[in-house]
Amino acid sequence: MTAVSYQPRLTMAGVEVSECTECGRRAAPPTGACPWCRGPVRETHVEAEGTVWSSTVVHIEVRPGQPAPFGMAYVDLGESGPRVLVVMEDAVRLPRGTRVRMEAAEQGSWWARGVVSA
Repeated sequence: MTAVSYQPRLTMAGVEVSECTECGRRAAPPTGACPWCRGPVRETHVEAEGTVWSSTVVHIEVRPGQPAPFGMAYVDLGESGPRVLVVMEDAVRLPRGTRVRMEAAEQGSWWARGVVSA
């Protein structure tokens, strides 16, 4: 059995996503086919900045190495990127619409850090 990573990949070019060549929707992490129309996809990148759609603070330990409390947020990446779930650098609840930047973290994962000034 092959392990599958559900963590989007952050590279120097941005966040790796799949873009459907038929419907144009994007998904992260990249997929083999469009999750919406099952059309073919191509890999591309979107900027590693986005807008908070929703956030919360988690007060229980949900996995080893991630002590509680910690913040989590759904972030809409770029202008037309997908919505991804990220761990926040700080245990804070950010208001909807806050601009954040994704940065590499330990163990190959990533988090949202800081507020991007307007």
